[in-house]
Amino acid sequence: MPDFPGISDSKHQSDWDPGLPLNLKLIRPHDEKYWDEFRGAPKAFFSLAAGREMWTTRWGTLTALRIPLPQSQSAELARTLLAALQPEMNQLLVRNVRAGAQAGAQSAVDFGGLFLGMSFFLILAALGLVAMLFQLGLLQRNREDALLGAVGLPARQVLRWRLAEGAVVLLIGAALGLPLAALYTRGILRFLATIWAGDGGATTFAFAAQPTSIAVGMIIFVGCSLGAIWLAVRRQARTTLSIRLAAHAETTVAPEKILRRSLAIAATSAVIGAAALAISGRGLPAQGAFYLAGFAFLAAGLALCRAWLARPSTTHHHAPLDAAYLGTLNLKARRSRHLTVVGLIATAVFMVLSVASFRKHVGSEWLVRVSGTGGFALQVETTIAQNHPRDGLAKGFEIFERHAADLGQIVPLRLGTGDNVNCFNLNTTLQPRLIAVDAAQLAARGAFPVKPGADWTALRTPTATGAIPALVDETTMLWALKKKIGDTLAYTDENGRAFDVQIVGAMPDTIFQGNLLVDETLFLKKFPSNAGYSLFLLDAKSADPAALAALRDRLTTATTDAGGKVELTRDVLTAFHQIENTYIAIFNVLGALGVVLGSLGLAIVVARNLRERRGEFAVLTAIGLPRGVLAKMIFAEFASLVLWGLAVGAVASLVAIWPSLTALPAAPTLILVATMLTGILVLNLASGWLIFRWSLRDLRPGTAMAAG
Repeated sequence: MPDFPGISDSKHQSDWDPGLPLNLKLIRPHDEKYWDEFRGAPKAFFSLAAGREMWTTRWGTLTALRIPLPQSQSAELARTLLAALQPEMNQLLVRNVRAGAQAGAQSAVDFGGLFLGMSFFLILAALGLVAMLFQLGLLQRNREDALLGAVGLPARQVLRWRLAEGAVVLLIGAALGLPLAALYTRGILRFLATIWAGDGGATTFAFAAQPTSIAVGMIIFVGCSLGAIWLAVRRQARTTLSIRLAAHAETTVAPEKILRRSLAIAATSAVIGAAALAISGRGLPAQGAFYLAGFAFLAAGLALCRAWLARPSTTHHHAPLDAAYLGTLNLKARRSRHLTVVGLIATAVFMVLSVASFRKHVGSEWLVRVSGTGGFALQVETTIAQNHPRDGLAKGFEIFERHAADLGQIVPLRLGTGDNVNCFNLNTTLQPRLIAVDAAQLAARGAFPVKPGADWTALRTPTATGAIPALVDETTMLWALKKKIGDTLAYTDENGRAFDVQIVGAMPDTIFQGNLLVDETLFLKKFPSNAGYSLFLLDAKSADPAALAALRDRLTTATTDAGGKVELTRDVLTAFHQIENTYIAIFNVLGALGVVLGSLGLAIVVARNLRERRGEFAVLTAIGLPRGVLAKMIFAEFASLVLWGLAVGAVASLVAIWPSLTALPAAPTLILVATMLTGILVLNLASGWLIFRWSLRDLRPGTAMAAG
């Protein structure tokens, strides 16, 4: 026998100390006598087939090879073997560390694209506000433009002048806004750094604006804004001379034509939304399809509002001319600016509600088996792999023996090759960590939600292409890996041979974020030398929060020698949700800016309308109409705009979040939505009312008539 410390140098078998759990009481007297006489010489010889049947392990069937060659050929045999042996045979793999590090340093999340996508609706709202403000400015200069046209100045020349004026204003605005943009970006990066920074406090994000990116951003901003201004100027320039000579008059287009176009746009948008819903779960992920449908219905709602503003008001001769009716008539007299206000408010509502409703929470049912925790209360990860006792007398694991009375089912998992690509890892990888588990255990338990239609039993058989089937967390699949069901990932086994892992199902919102789950049997065929189990999912017999916290602390002490880290599965999910909710918080900040833009647009429109109608109000006041009636009329006007914006935005956001409604906690979601809608409503009504009070604080018939 070969030299084996603790055995070959022992005088008696009873003195054996191999460092393994052997029951020395089973040594019989004649066994001791045989050891004294023959030491480690074999007691019996078996055929190779019998030996393979009795002692085959996952590491192989042979422990030695006998090559029948004479001693004189040993040197030649050595040369032949050295030429045939490869480093991969002994798990020595050659890797391009530099290329791997460079590839991994690229973030899985394009934060520039993410922030741009988050700001999309805000940018549209800002462009709409810019166009409205410039159009209002043109209305004050209608007579000037008409006179320039009357003296023979070409319309194109006037257009160029107005665009040049707009470009100067935009450049000044861009220069003033650039420091604010840098300050805002730094604040967002610092906020994100507090989430990802570790205990060492290392800087995760750095503000690295380059002159090129700043110049490109300013060019895009000025270009988009000039495009909006060009549309406003071009439409205004096409009006007749007599209309433009009447200062403050909006572009006149036949109401019937506007009505037909608006209904056509609404119908087209509705068809696009319906098509997005139809391909939900097939051509597009459900959430993406419903969000696209929500955006389409937002456009449809604004088109219906435009049609309502263009629809002629029905006059009832016997109906009283109350303040609300007069306010509606005034709304339809200035369609363009009022539609812009509705669009600003609707967009803000859509941004705030559709995003805020996606906030994730770990509810009270976190111990349900079909939840993201699989019904397990605790997760334990050790740095030293654990195995069942070799003597076979116990079925559990030694580190949990003292607390067996408090524990239920224990599911061990093997940690394999790859990187954990959960949301705490900002780097990218094409090889997420493999986790091997006995799929039959989780299938029998009915643990974790799996879709679409896949289950744990699908992991036990290779796919049609010979790949190892795997389940993956849905967030990891969509955001970190950017893959879909059916895609494959390439891996290398411990002998250097390539193999594929194919995604056969996804699990929404689970504690396995950042990993691929495969069956233990198929995993060991690729990695037979895996040291053992390093991850454990534990059932607890008590669901009391205090008892669970105490059990966690006791298990932390018990697993210290194995480098154990014990966490409540609820805390694991909560940590993942914190990162995801961070993105939502940034969206909410942008949504709040959208709400501010909407309120600002409403205030500007109310102030402009009041300024243009001061003569009208002066006449009404002079003939004895009380100011309270004027207030009701104005309030009816801007309240209608606010309600239209709230209704359109709320319906569109409801469509966008429809797939997630069942997963959202009912009471907190309703409270959140009601609070946000109430806040937006109050803010807009208050801003409109304050502007009204400020504009009419010194209303006197004489001065007002002169101003009109």
